Amino acid sequence: MNRLYVVRHGESKWNLSNKLQGQKNVSLTLKGISQAMKLSHNLREEQIDYIYSSDLKRAYETAKIIGNVLDKKVYPKKGLRERSFGKWEGLTNLQIKKLYKHKYDLWNKHPQNVKIPKGETFQEVKNRTVKTLNSIINKHRNKNILIVSHSVVVKILIMETLKLDNGFYKKIQIKNCDLNIIDLKNREIISNKFK
Repeated sequence: MNRLYVVRHGESKWNLSNKLQGQKNVSLTLKGISQAMKLSHNLREEQIDYIYSSDLKRAYETAKIIGNVLDKKVYPKKGLRERSFGKWEGLTNLQIKKLYKHKYDLWNKHPQNVKIPKGETFQEVKNRTVKTLNSIINKHRNKNILIVSHSVVVKILIMETLKLDNGFYKKIQIKNCDLNIIDLKNREIISNKFK
């Protein structure tokens, strides 16, 4: 049995300013660093064997803070990156609504169905996320694995584990440094164990 500890990165500077980050490299805020430190101390008794992270700065910084406390190396993986939001990256919701009204309205109802200009489709993100996760699991059978990533990827991991269809995407809420523990043997999720 594998146990996955799936974490969204700590608060970033663009989270604070409500900008869509996508694959832009943005640093953690002081609060984000504090969130990662708190989580890392809560994870000390969990016997984590491996830590994998998105290679984007905010996730990798979060993983490194946790890795330092747990004395574990962090393995960055491009396949765990956030969805590319193309032309929307760096824009606020207000700016996106003004520039892309029709797509923005659909985004608010069914974000998994929106094709963002120059960005990835939901299915493309799902395909690379599942492929990356399967390679990690196949490499480390019966291990406890911490994965630090981003909102879209974390939601995909939860939906795939529970065999939920894409329509559940909007119903799953993931905050900064939220932790979900997924037991792959019987597909149980323990959400936010330490809150």
